[in-house]
Amino acid sequence: MSEIFKALANLPSPKANIPMIEIQGKKIEVSLEVFKEVTMHGPENYELVDGKITRKPDIRTYKYAYLQKADEGYDLIDGDMFWPVGICEGGVKWTR
Repeated sequence: MSEIFKALANLPSPKANIPMIEIQGKKIEVSLEVFKEVTMHGPENYELVDGKITRKPDIRTYKYAYLQKADEGYDLIDGDMFWPVGICEGGVKWTR
């Protein structure tokens, strides 16, 4: 039984797992906090600028429909867009 304990005592210590991230084809050693942030958002959303990891700007644009006065459009109860009564002259219509 003592031989087992001697064998366990002589085992090498395990290597620490160092977080690595691959951005733009380069593997970079980072802290655990940076590793979590990059993996949460995806490494494709980050870039290297002067050796520092920065997030790419978000360039998405959104277009929402809105109500606009028209010659012929909907007649709304108390101006509420969820309660159209019918179509009339001088009403509103949905546009983008």
